[in-house]
Amino acid sequence: MDEKRKRNGRETEEKWKRNGREMEEKRKRNGRETEEKWKRNGRETEEKRVKTVKRRNRETAKPRKQRAKRSG
Repeated sequence: MDEKRKRNGRETEEKWKRNGREMEEKRKRNGRETEEKWKRNGRETEEKRVKTVKRRNRETAKPRKQRAKRSG
């Protein structure tokens, strides 16, 4: 019975260590993925903003004056 308890204790500790490592790896991976998502969102937002500004500028722009043609 004592041997069984010792073995169970060791196996449980190993399981906890393994779980701890796996959780740490998962946390790191999630952190990287989140950073990448933020970067991508930032780029997309910036691109959208630029498009909106260009469109607004086009819409509000005054018509260009035509130059008089020179005869001769």
